[in-house]
Amino acid sequence: MIFNFFKKRKPDKAVKKPEPEGKLIGSITHYFGHCRAGVIKLKEPLAAGDTIYIQGHTTDFKQKVKSLQIDGKDVEKAEIGSEVGFVARKRVRSNDLVYKV
Repeated sequence: MIFNFFKKRKPDKAVKKPEPEGKLIGSITHYFGHCRAGVIKLKEPLAAGDTIYIQGHTTDFKQKVKSLQIDGKDVEKAEIGSEVGFVARKRVRSNDLVYKV
């Protein structure tokens, strides 16, 4: 019986994700599964009503931001450098990138 252990395998074709649309505005720092809320560390301003696109290793979806919170208080707009909470439509993970569409 001959084994083919030493045969060269063809490399798996890597699935290329499409380039994200929009402008990079921050990244996810936390996710709270019990209330489906995520936290974004902002590099650009974000307002309630904006549409965001979240992309990561296993994350890839768009959603409209219905509300934002900073330190448990509702806000209409968040500025650069702040960490803002939002209700996520799907699970997000730390280091997922957030784009404004």
